[in-house]
Amino acid sequence: MRTYAHLVLGIVAALGLAACEGPEGAPGLNGANGAKGDTGDPGAPGSPGDPGAPGSPGSPGDPGAPGAPGQPGEGYFPLDVDGVVGLVSDVSDAPLAAGTVYFVPVADVVALPPTTVAVDSPDDEPLEDVIAANGASYQQATVGADGRYALDTLTAGDYFITFVPDAADTEHLPGGTYCRVATASTGIVGTRLDIRVSSATPPDAKFVGSSVCVGCHGRADIADTMHRLGIWSPYEQGYLQNVEARYADLYQALDGKFTPAGTTVYFYDYDGTRGFDKYKTSETNPGANVSFTVTTRETGGVYEMFVQNVKGAGTLTLRVDAVYGGGVNKQRYLTKVTNASGFFYATMPLQFQNEGQEGAPYGRTAKVWRDYHADYWYDEATFGFKTQSPSKSFEKNCVSCHAVGTQVTGSDATTWKASMVNDPIYGDFDYDGDGWKEEVNVGCESCHGPGSAHWASAGQGKLIVSPSLITPEREAMLCGRCHSRPKGALNTDSPVDANGNMMVAGLSRNEFLTSFATSQLDGAASDYYGDVDKHSKSHHQQYSDFIRSPMYKNGTELMSCSSCHDPHARNNPRQLRADPTDNDALCGGACHSVQAGDISAHMTAQLGTDMGNPANMSCTMCHMPKTAKTGAGKPGIVVGGTEQYWQNDVSSHLFAVPDKANSKKTSPGFDMPTGYTLCGTGCHVGP
Repeated sequence: MRTYAHLVLGIVAALGLAACEGPEGAPGLNGANGAKGDTGDPGAPGSPGDPGAPGSPGSPGDPGAPGAPGQPGEGYFPLDVDGVVGLVSDVSDAPLAAGTVYFVPVADVVALPPTTVAVDSPDDEPLEDVIAANGASYQQATVGADGRYALDTLTAGDYFITFVPDAADTEHLPGGTYCRVATASTGIVGTRLDIRVSSATPPDAKFVGSSVCVGCHGRADIADTMHRLGIWSPYEQGYLQNVEARYADLYQALDGKFTPAGTTVYFYDYDGTRGFDKYKTSETNPGANVSFTVTTRETGGVYEMFVQNVKGAGTLTLRVDAVYGGGVNKQRYLTKVTNASGFFYATMPLQFQNEGQEGAPYGRTAKVWRDYHADYWYDEATFGFKTQSPSKSFEKNCVSCHAVGTQVTGSDATTWKASMVNDPIYGDFDYDGDGWKEEVNVGCESCHGPGSAHWASAGQGKLIVSPSLITPEREAMLCGRCHSRPKGALNTDSPVDANGNMMVAGLSRNEFLTSFATSQLDGAASDYYGDVDKHSKSHHQQYSDFIRSPMYKNGTELMSCSSCHDPHARNNPRQLRADPTDNDALCGGACHSVQAGDISAHMTAQLGTDMGNPANMSCTMCHMPKTAKTGAGKPGIVVGGTEQYWQNDVSSHLFAVPDKANSKKTSPGFDMPTGYTLCGTGCHVGP
């Protein structure tokens, strides 16, 4: 049999190779490795591993703050069919732990005599005065530790339901939900009547500025109001100053009179017996008795008053550093005066009057320009200029009513300073030159109180004043501290206390009179007319009128300033809540619907004769004639071509219709205007 080995040998022989058979040699060495091949595709992922064992539980976190207590259920208040029960809580829904709910008879408020202006007056705070006098005899219920009150039996009648905190409770204010509108017993007996009351600001609370308030509560429309535009810089405006909304009025003089060419005003016929306007003024040279001239001009973007001495020698150039008003009938101007102790603001010698006229019958008080204490700048005895005195500064005499949270300090011998709230975000402008904007006007804290404690608590209604829930007399006092004519510790129109501070929101009228109106409680006799109702003649006395009106003390609704005016917005003139030409909206509604619905019939009933159907007649024309004057005023009707019936520009807030006999003129603007002075149709021009 042939084998594989034989086959190989055969092949070798055929090729002629020597065939020799011997043992096999050792294997040869391995050759070098070849080049590495390309990486192959990845393999499929493997199956996931088993989950690890769970870790040990962590430590529990700190418990959260407890939520506000819920309102008790009905079973918590056992009802008596003859009485009233309820819960007293503050705006943050926290039940109060003490206090008394008084059911004040409407008849006692109606029986109060006309308001007496005096410290400890028994009749100038309708609810709190009658409670102080008669509270022990009133039906009342004590608030328990859980906030509940219960009156077993309520006698039939109408009541102003008023909460009064205990003397030891400094965290809440008198008033409550039902203190302003008379409530009939028939509507509440056998029911649960919950009462919400206002907090008070703590004594150590500080002013923090409106930017803090706006951050949570929004901007509202305060920027459009003159409360926010009372003091402003013509070179910059704060975020809460909407100058554009009132540009035509605010810039009427700056655009029309402070021009590069300038407007020259002549000061002449000095009369030292007069008040702040000892000089007559005219844009036309009177030709004689001119003491000096003031030229209003704009130079390189700066507004100035250039004063030229006529009787003597010398000139003054005064920069307008701030503007004082302009949106309500007049505008004044402030300039910085520097002395060895620093600087203060002084009022400049001209007042611009938006509706003023140069021609007849406009007299010295009704011109375009009116002298405003020019005698502070010019000495008629020496025919020279005066050095401004800190005693006449804006800080000492005026600023406290305008700027929220201001403290006035200083002396006549050095200077006066106004320490204002720094508000770099929403401040108006840098008033004191420290590089920070200040809140130079009325702000949120003017009416709600200093907000530091409220801000720190971050709670709705906590540690802050809610004006709509305090007694109407306390709310009206928020406006009354400035819209009357008191004088404080400095014996000026700034009603500050001995420390130079204004009254904070929430205090009573008597506290204000006792601590802040220490030099003068209200306007002087010369600030009123001699009529039987004593209408105000001077401006910013609306509150002085109002507290003597039936709106303030009556048996239906105890009104406050905010009943008609919206402090947060300006949708209508003078921040009215309703269109002043809409009689029903302004005065009708639930109050005077019959009279407002048919004024002609109302006038006929009052006067005893048919008055026809007067066109465009409004309730305010008779009940709120413009008796007081802040700007130029203007003529009403003319009798015989010369005799003037003048109208002024600030409405009376007495709501009494003054007698026409009081309006007869001996000279324009001298006697009291009435509704009669507004009639220009020729119908009522008789004696």
